[in-house]
Amino acid sequence: MEDFERGADGTGALRERSACGILYLEMEGFGMGRIVRDFCRAELRGVLPLLVGMALLMGYLITTAGLRAEAALALPLIAVLALLRAWRQAARFREAFESLPPARRERIVRDYAAPHLCIPVYQGELHLLPDCLVCRSRRTLRLFLPETLGFAEVHRYSGRNRMVLGLRLTSAGGASVCVEFVGRQRGRFPEAEAWLAAKNVPFAP
Repeated sequence: MEDFERGADGTGALRERSACGILYLEMEGFGMGRIVRDFCRAELRGVLPLLVGMALLMGYLITTAGLRAEAALALPLIAVLALLRAWRQAARFREAFESLPPARRERIVRDYAAPHLCIPVYQGELHLLPDCLVCRSRRTLRLFLPETLGFAEVHRYSGRNRMVLGLRLTSAGGASVCVEFVGRQRGRFPEAEAWLAAKNVPFAP
């Protein structure tokens, strides 16, 4: 199956068939589609091992402990819920992306397609582009513009979580997302901090 097909209206618009299998997005170019496709593929990589593990466990319980076979119907339900969540996140990202001026959308498309700074975080990554920040974290996909970021907060934990470093990004409108740097990922935090400082995003004391 090809990732892209020509639209039926003859305008040359591209329709993307995402890795989720059910998400079809009409778009002027392939840049936003690539971001969404990367997000869906990452979500599948996270959900599939869980489903496989649950299937093996249920199979064992059905054969040895008398678990009703109908319990296995929970697996496709979980898969559908995961796909619906990915679709919802992609739709929200698309809404935010399409609210931008065309010239800025084109710049983001070009910057994402080119080599850029990408920092791994817990259950995701930060794509630090010259004009924006694309954040995939904890099953969410967010677009942050430097001028709309109100402030950033650094959370340093102690005890069992001392190897975790949290970074909360809050927009001027109050929306926020918290990403976590775990283990060796903590070594990449200064790069994210430098990017935010270069964009004049203040850090909360």
